[in-house]
Amino acid sequence: MIDFSNYCFNPHAIPVLSAGILIFAIGIFILLQTKKTIKNIAFFFFCLSLSLWLVPMGLVYLSHNPATALWWYKHFVFLGVVNIMPNFYLFSVATAGFLKQRLHVVFVGFILSNIFYILAITTDKLITTPTPHFWGYYPHYEPLAFLWFIVYGILFFSSEAILWRAYKAEKVPIKRAHILTIFTGLLIGFTASFDFVAKIWPITLYPFGFIPSFILSSMIAYSIVRHKAFDIRVVVTRLGIFVCVYSLVLGIPFSLAIWGRSFLTQMLGDGWFWVPMFALLALATTGPSVYIYMQRKAENRFLEEQRRYQRTLRQASSGMIRIKDLRKLLKLIVHIITRTVRIDHSSIYLRDDKSENYLLAAARSRKVRNAVNMIKKDSPLIKHLLEFRQPIVYDEIQVRDNDDAGAQQIEAGLRELDAAVLLPSFVEDRLFAIAILGKKISGTLYSQDDLAAFSILANQAALAIENIQFYHEAQKIQEKLSHTEKLAYLGKLASSVAHEIRNPLTTVKTFIESVTAKYGQKEFRDKFDNLVPREISRIEGIIDQLLDFARPRRLTAQPVNIVNTIDATLALLENNFKLKSVVARALHEKQNVSLPADEDQLRQVFLNLFLNAIQAMEQGGRLGVETRVVAEVDGSKKSFQVKISDTGVGISAENLTKLFTPFHTTKKNGVGLGMPIVKDIIDAHHGTIMAESQEGVGTTFTVCLPMVLTDKVAIEDTQKVVEHA
Repeated sequence: MIDFSNYCFNPHAIPVLSAGILIFAIGIFILLQTKKTIKNIAFFFFCLSLSLWLVPMGLVYLSHNPATALWWYKHFVFLGVVNIMPNFYLFSVATAGFLKQRLHVVFVGFILSNIFYILAITTDKLITTPTPHFWGYYPHYEPLAFLWFIVYGILFFSSEAILWRAYKAEKVPIKRAHILTIFTGLLIGFTASFDFVAKIWPITLYPFGFIPSFILSSMIAYSIVRHKAFDIRVVVTRLGIFVCVYSLVLGIPFSLAIWGRSFLTQMLGDGWFWVPMFALLALATTGPSVYIYMQRKAENRFLEEQRRYQRTLRQASSGMIRIKDLRKLLKLIVHIITRTVRIDHSSIYLRDDKSENYLLAAARSRKVRNAVNMIKKDSPLIKHLLEFRQPIVYDEIQVRDNDDAGAQQIEAGLRELDAAVLLPSFVEDRLFAIAILGKKISGTLYSQDDLAAFSILANQAALAIENIQFYHEAQKIQEKLSHTEKLAYLGKLASSVAHEIRNPLTTVKTFIESVTAKYGQKEFRDKFDNLVPREISRIEGIIDQLLDFARPRRLTAQPVNIVNTIDATLALLENNFKLKSVVARALHEKQNVSLPADEDQLRQVFLNLFLNAIQAMEQGGRLGVETRVVAEVDGSKKSFQVKISDTGVGISAENLTKLFTPFHTTKKNGVGLGMPIVKDIIDAHHGTIMAESQEGVGTTFTVCLPMVLTDKVAIEDTQKVVEHA
């Protein structure tokens, strides 16, 4: 048998040998990488049986004469073939937990199968001289082999019945899916039995059994190692599409070469083979594209619901970073997850920096339940999340070994939280938040695609939460700085107020001291009646500006047609424009622009800016007002822009930097609070104001106001995405 003259190259042997070697490698991998339970050892011997069938079968194809082919088949191939079903039956009963009850059947199956093997190698009553086919030598089975087929069939149907019974009895979803994977895989693998057709009847049927055998072993191995099971509908569909597409890719050129050769030879002579060659090239080129297209269409149909909520989660996550209210954000997240994914409950726990424990921050449930208020920092769940930085899936933990103490502790923690999935949110190396997801109402498992979509949502949520916390911290710092600045201004305020009030008070005091002696004089009375009320009004004006500056800005935001507000303010100052010979002109890009604002406060802003412009144009001039809607580069935000330009005296560069500084003024009778009040109002609207000026040319103020209030619209936009989905 070692004489190389007994063999010749045969390309049909290559895929068979390759499949046998790969299946053996799969069995070795399972044996070495998993715990050596009866189930895993049985799977190894099942793979060994498949390899013992396929690898020597490749040598049968390589054999140059029937004697060599028959020797390999009888002594090795058939040894593997007869032990395939007994080993799979052992694997099935071990998986289903019926090993003790069915151990006698296992022994009987092995004994009967190997009796047929002994008959095969000692007599010619079972297997006789192989028949040559285009793929190589193939043995012929005698009628006695039908008895072995009966044993083979009984073991197959018994395995499927046991697996189906276990599937129906199992309550853990992922274990059910694991058993269903094995059940379906065996159905696929059983198609390899069609290889017997050419061994019994004189029918030329290419032996493709190595393909379903490889698929079967791969499916089961993946399910064992990953503790996960995939959607069987998708697996079967992919397999069906693959077989159909590549049957055409290989079958059409093969048919042309076998059955169309005579016709092609008559038409093309010796160049007949170019037709199947070009057909193979064309089909091989288009085959992958057709396969991918049909696979995508089929998966979209089967996974339509899953794809829908995954798409919705991705869309909703993008709007979260705009929300500045932490409580609203967390409520929105649990609402999105519970409604979109259709789960019975969800909750979020945030890390407390002081205790380092994780406290319940938001929860939503379709039924009344008592949520756990805290997850301790030394919990096995937290340790596992910090170590592996991956979601914890309850169903996956359940299929781990019963003597795994760590898995038992994690399982107990998940049961306490009533969690189907524990989703971590990391910011750098810090476990920032934890999301708890309940079971799906549909009862289906969480897929890897689900977990990927949740991870995107968790990362976006973590960034949004961190942004909110940073925003609030910045606000606190700003408040402290503002308080410090106001204390610093207090001294300047006292000095300015004392100076501003002292002058009119001095005038009033002088008149009061002289009123007794001079009241009889008409000239004195006229001056008294004119100056005293004026100076008192001046004092009242100073006090009103101070109170206005110190008063907190509380917006009463309502939809406001901002263009109408600007036009109404310009109309109010029409007489002022005429008195100062100022020509005012307004140019609006749109006439109806609505935005949420406090109209009275904005009217005060524009009134102040227009009056300043008039005062800067003592000799007359032009006042221009331009409005338009502008958007950021990415189009995510829109603002209403107002440009107010005058042709007045302008502002020096030094004074321009101090324009919004309280108590800074260049006016003779000014207090220096008008522009700070303007900026305070614009800031309260989350807007901006900028000034550009050139002495002797004029000044331009640019005011930008947001078209929406950030938190409200971000939440509404995100909810619209969920509602629409």
